[in-house]
Amino acid sequence: MNTRVAQLLGTRYPIVLRAQRAAWLEAAAAMSNAGGLGLVPVSTHDGPQGLARDVERCRGVTGMPLGVSLDVPELTASRPYEDYLAAAKDTGVRVLECTGTLSKTFIEKCKRQDLRVIHRCSQVRDALMAERNGVDAISVGVCDGNGADNSRWQAWGGCAAEPAATLRIPVLAEGYFARGSAMAAALALGAEGFSLESPPASVFNKEKWELMVEAMVNDCVDSLRQALVRVGLGAVSGEQA
Repeated sequence: MNTRVAQLLGTRYPIVLRAQRAAWLEAAAAMSNAGGLGLVPVSTHDGPQGLARDVERCRGVTGMPLGVSLDVPELTASRPYEDYLAAAKDTGVRVLECTGTLSKTFIEKCKRQDLRVIHRCSQVRDALMAERNGVDAISVGVCDGNGADNSRWQAWGGCAAEPAATLRIPVLAEGYFARGSAMAAALALGAEGFSLESPPASVFNKEKWELMVEAMVNDCVDSLRQALVRVGLGAVSGEQA
């Protein structure tokens, strides 16, 4: 799949997978071994040294490219993000996936470290601003039947053609893609890659998974507050649904 995203990542497939927690780093390494790009999450309480340790831990099971997932506002609040950029470069990482508002100064510092930046956002205007500031690609939200939905992202997920036609840089569709047909549809609509998340820990436990599926059908309610979400049925959620 030789898309601009695959060329940007330096991978066989234009797919990135973000490990949700440091405990699931093996999932990131497995994605890199499979031909995509595994993203190591930044654990701010461990500092840049913790990031370097986690990347090296992944290096123990894969010799393929790895990336890093940064929450820029959280970093800015906890410590200078320059330390994390340096740690990423020192461990051989070349791709960052970032959330939050990315200033032009931040992106320029990434470029000086020879880092490629994928920006996660949910609004066309935010994507256009990020493009003007120099990011290399945009990741936009997509929902794929996992029982969760976000109305702010629905336009992106339902019509990838809009951001793909608006932006000059490549677009990654983000979400839980359980079927190849969903990926094919996103590609047809203009996406050039996919951004996945490691699944919840419950999916690895058969008993917990069966209980969760049963609860989704019988013990949950759809809430239409700020977004359409499915929550556990209770006294409060029942009143606000």
